[in-house]
Amino acid sequence: MVKVIAAFTLAHTLTLGLSVFNVVRLPSSIVEPVIAASIVFVALQNLLRPQSTHSRARLIVAFGFGLVHGLGFAGGLLDAMEELPSLGIWIALIAFSIGVEIGHQIVVLPLFGVLAVGREKITHHSYFTLLRITSALIACCGGYYLIVALREQFR
Repeated sequence: MVKVIAAFTLAHTLTLGLSVFNVVRLPSSIVEPVIAASIVFVALQNLLRPQSTHSRARLIVAFGFGLVHGLGFAGGLLDAMEELPSLGIWIALIAFSIGVEIGHQIVVLPLFGVLAVGREKITHHSYFTLLRITSALIACCGGYYLIVALREQFR
């Protein structure tokens, strides 16, 4: 889990930096639907292929989606850093990325621990039923986000 989160953070830091320095930029009308689709994709992967959550493929997927999520972060961060000197931009970028990584780890590691303990307390069947239900809920939320993001394109 730590590796997946780190791969995601590394990737979004890369595209965030490239965006901040005007190397790569995509409009939010493209980025937002792709972010929503990535949420649906991972949730469906958990639902339909739960064994793949511990594979090297999950690292690759996390890195790929991190690239897109970094472009999503860039919009708000670019506005906040507009008047900073070059050194200030580097410091803000590094601090932002470290903060995001720490935030991910603070949220995910305790949750992962609770789930690990819970997994030992419930049956194998109940665990996978819970995994499927929560993955389906996340897929539905991501689907809703995707619909909203696509609607915004046609306004």
